[in-house]
Amino acid sequence: MELDHLLKVLENPVRLKIFQILSERKHCVRSLAGKLGVSESAVSQYMTVIKDAGLIHDKKNGHHTHFSLHDAVDYLAEYFNRMRTALLSADRDMPALQCKCRKETPYEALGLGYMSSSVPSIISFMTSCYGIYY
Repeated sequence: MELDHLLKVLENPVRLKIFQILSERKHCVRSLAGKLGVSESAVSQYMTVIKDAGLIHDKKNGHHTHFSLHDAVDYLAEYFNRMRTALLSADRDMPALQCKCRKETPYEALGLGYMSSSVPSIISFMTSCYGIYY
């Protein structure tokens, strides 16, 4: 499971909203379409991308397929907890140590690797749902 890929999947605002809705409970495509105000076929396309990333799984229930979050949520929570721990334990004067000659970013120096542009919205989501505070 590649973190960069998971974050790119959640970078799309509609897919992130679906992820947030599924954090509350299981939903079928029709239910999600109603909550999002988009067509069922559009939701199905979003769900395919999210499912291929391993963030959700589905369970057939009669004529409906219900979707719920997968273990990838635990992976993301663990990652953000490690990031939180590293940032809290980092020297607060780290920016003073950075110069033009430095080759690694502050996140790389902390062993956190590349940070996607979607990180702020995902951090906000993890904070609200899982009580992870920064």
